Amino acid sequence: MTQGTNTPKDPIDRLANIVERFIDVSSHRMDQVENRQGQLERAQIRFQEQLGELAAYARRSMERQDQHERELQEYRQRVEQHDRKMEEFRQRQAESDERFNVMLQEIRFLIRQQRSTGDDPGQEGAA
Repeated sequence: MTQGTNTPKDPIDRLANIVERFIDVSSHRMDQVENRQGQLERAQIRFQEQLGELAAYARRSMERQDQHERELQEYRQRVEQHDRKMEEFRQRQAESDERFNVMLQEIRFLIRQQRSTGDDPGQEGAA
């Protein structure tokens, strides 16, 4: 090498210089790869955490859905039971109304019969 210049004249010096630059560039690239690998690992860990959170959310949603379905089924059963009771009540009411009408007809019949036979209490006092 000559004094004051950075260019090596000897092929071995040039080769050594090239190897040193290759090592520097390779080292820098390895650092970048390791940095990217670290970023990728952190991103993968965060993704797995988010996936776990999503799975937990999905489980809670499914549990709530199951609970809502159970509550809806219970509500439907109560409505059906209420409907049956209302139908029984209507049936009893219809039977009661029918008995009342029969009794009313019998009372009217007895009143008409009593009036036609002259057993009216108002007529006895007049005679």
